Amino acid sequence: MKKSLVTAVLLGISLTLGVSAFADEVISPVSSQTEITVKTLAGSIRNPRVFSLANGSSLVTWLEENDEGYFLKARTVSINNKLGTLQTISSGVAQLLVSGDGVQDTVAINRNGKLFAVWVTLGTRHGVASQKIWGRTSVDGENWSKPFVVIPGLSLTGDPDMCMEDPTNSPSCGYLRLQAAIDDKGRQAVLVADSTQSNVDRYRMKATSFTGKWCNFKTLTPTPEIRGSEILGLTSGFMVSATKYGSMTTNAVKTSYYDPKTEAWTNTSTAIAISANTVITGHWVQRDRKNLTIAMASEILSGGVSMRNFNVDTKTWSSDLITIQEHEQHLVYQDVRAAKVGTDFVVLFNTYNQKDGSTEVRVSKVVGLVPTTVVVGTSTVQIDLLYAGSSLSNNAVIAYNEGNGAKLGGITESPLPSYLPNSASNSYLSALIKTRTDRVVAVGLKFGQGTTSVIFTQGYLR
Repeated sequence: MKKSLVTAVLLGISLTLGVSAFADEVISPVSSQTEITVKTLAGSIRNPRVFSLANGSSLVTWLEENDEGYFLKARTVSINNKLGTLQTISSGVAQLLVSGDGVQDTVAINRNGKLFAVWVTLGTRHGVASQKIWGRTSVDGENWSKPFVVIPGLSLTGDPDMCMEDPTNSPSCGYLRLQAAIDDKGRQAVLVADSTQSNVDRYRMKATSFTGKWCNFKTLTPTPEIRGSEILGLTSGFMVSATKYGSMTTNAVKTSYYDPKTEAWTNTSTAIAISANTVITGHWVQRDRKNLTIAMASEILSGGVSMRNFNVDTKTWSSDLITIQEHEQHLVYQDVRAAKVGTDFVVLFNTYNQKDGSTEVRVSKVVGLVPTTVVVGTSTVQIDLLYAGSSLSNNAVIAYNEGNGAKLGGITESPLPSYLPNSASNSYLSALIKTRTDRVVAVGLKFGQGTTSVIFTQGYLR
């Protein structure tokens, strides 16, 4: 239910390699900010992402498309903006699932800096068209393992024309979404969505044991329609969640935990269920070794914003549903991010007012079980969430895109989000992270005359 983005006037800012050159009236929310062009292509680039490596460098990934699919590309950038060798992670042409929305989370990293990347290729198996999932790992973003098979094949028996036109609502069209995760012990996992012969979509997951052996597929839930899903690598093990949505059914967020001790997924559990036509978005956060919290936003009608706690030792919910924001008339709760900030929990969410078309960014700080919510940004155009996290001083840090570009800052009066200067088109950023040393790293796309560039910027949180 998001409005179309309104094209904003580009900021009059020029950044050069290793040098910050900002107009006097623009004060960046990060210090020592620099910018570099990672790649320029006379073609289609999408989905740039950025990851922080163990050696202090960053890894930038993106998709380069052609008529057949895409190639998953990557390049390292050092702290002083030195570019590494251009890497092609995928072997062969990868399939662009559901117009590209299904391959947005195919690269994952753990807290030790080890990477896991996956992609889907098209071929034949036993004389039938089939999709195969491949994977590679790396510890530095420069040297990658040989490609290995994650899932050997999924037969495509659906009508090719129907699958091309509407794969999510046609039977046996194959994979619709692919998401990767890696835990801190180096185990790997994938969460996939695919269409079945009975024309019902489903979410399934698979993970490796400590010795690297892949377990059997586990079905999380069937769903009438594909919506949001997530797989999170933990200190040890994995947590998944997926929105089960149908316009005429009870809608819910379904979850499962991969227990590394038993090397098995738990039975599917329900974080929240609402008997109304509403899409629910969820986001997991690991609070400590034993405890996880999922933040959830229900778009309309009922539910509002809520959270629930889970204990990995007991493998059960350790709290009932905790309401953070009651539903308000005319408001649509579009998206949610969350983070651990010291011992507290911070939930970032955006709203759209159906009556006057305005949008807001709100933040709830939950101390114990008590939330306090403030509005940190308003706009007459669409707001898209980028990041929620914690600074070294245990203060909340948030980022979002709106109007004239990306904003970054805190949630109290003095450090409220301000524009982060960058030369991506409309100054919009595709991804932003903050490292353990308070270094802010972000990527975006710049569109020129027949070219697309991947723009990388970094600096330190003020």
